[in-house]
Amino acid sequence: MQRKPAAFALVAMWLISAGCEKQNEFVPPPPPKVTVATPVQQDVTSFLEFTGRFQATEDVEIIARVTGFVEEVRFEDGQPVEWGTPLYLIDPREYQAAVATAQANLERNQAEEKLAEVELERYEAAFEKQGVTELEVIKARAQVQKWTAEVEGAEAALERANLDLSYTEVASPITGLVSRTRVHRGDLVGPGSVSLLTNVVRQDPIHLYFTASERDVLASGLRFSQSDRERVRQEQGPPIYAVLADGSLYERAGRIDFIDNQVDPETGTIGLRASFPNPEGIVTPGLFARIRIPQKTDQALLVPELAIQRDSVGSFVLTIDESNTVSRAQVERGALLGPMRVIESGIDASSRVIVMGIQRARPGITVEPEETTLEPAPQPELQIQIDSVDGRAG
Repeated sequence: MQRKPAAFALVAMWLISAGCEKQNEFVPPPPPKVTVATPVQQDVTSFLEFTGRFQATEDVEIIARVTGFVEEVRFEDGQPVEWGTPLYLIDPREYQAAVATAQANLERNQAEEKLAEVELERYEAAFEKQGVTELEVIKARAQVQKWTAEVEGAEAALERANLDLSYTEVASPITGLVSRTRVHRGDLVGPGSVSLLTNVVRQDPIHLYFTASERDVLASGLRFSQSDRERVRQEQGPPIYAVLADGSLYERAGRIDFIDNQVDPETGTIGLRASFPNPEGIVTPGLFARIRIPQKTDQALLVPELAIQRDSVGSFVLTIDESNTVSRAQVERGALLGPMRVIESGIDASSRVIVMGIQRARPGITVEPEETTLEPAPQPELQIQIDSVDGRAG
């Protein structure tokens, strides 16, 4: 009776031991599942972006060049004006009197000149008959020269008086848009008083000034050679587009027409200018704009932006080889097009990139891939075309 408990204990211990050995057997986990795809290949248009401000092609300050009281303001504030449009009339009476005085002085000197010439002829005839001395002839010639000089001086004074009189009628020197008047009828204007009357700006075409890094300038297709500078001066530079402060796209495309003559060594940037048609005056000097320069890449490689990881070394993607082993590929990122990113280097068209399940993969392990096909990237919604005549959007 006492041996039965001992036997049962031995059997129980054997069963427990057998059960423990079965639980300790190692079963390797299955390879993690990931989704892989080859990069999308397509022609893409990306954009270099900068910021700048519009400036008038011409900005002319209208200055009073003679002193006088304003008699008439001949324009409405802010109206468009043509070249030669009358803007102001300054009291001309003082200058009309000066013209009359100068005219009378000229006529008097001309009369004296004619008299001196007649006397010279008489002295020369008398000298031939020994009726006067040579000294008297010389004096007569000197008188003619004196009055000839007086006439020339009087002509110059008359021209100056007429010029001053013409300044009393102030006209626009350019075609453009006039600002508000800074003076009114009865105001004294001119040197030593109020001289700035208003200003006129030319808005068509209009300039857009901005700066860009030397790398971006080269990426835009421009170079700093004399031939390239000549090309942009002839408005044959690359087309560019302007996005206004409210996010709207300006309806006309422009072209770069000026590259500055040196790069700023402190910032590594260079100044550029683009010219935009602006016949309707939609944009005005001083407006902020974002400049977009299109860049077309043939058969670019694109992968989802979410497939790209970053660390202290740079950007990379995870790829798998024929044995489904994960490896790391260092890449250089390009433009972002919707959810897709252009890859400029690091992979090729046959690379199998992990696009889903990235968190379950790491370099060196084997994975269970599921193949998928990526959708092409959306193209930018920028459809402006440059008209060969005036640059109007098509």
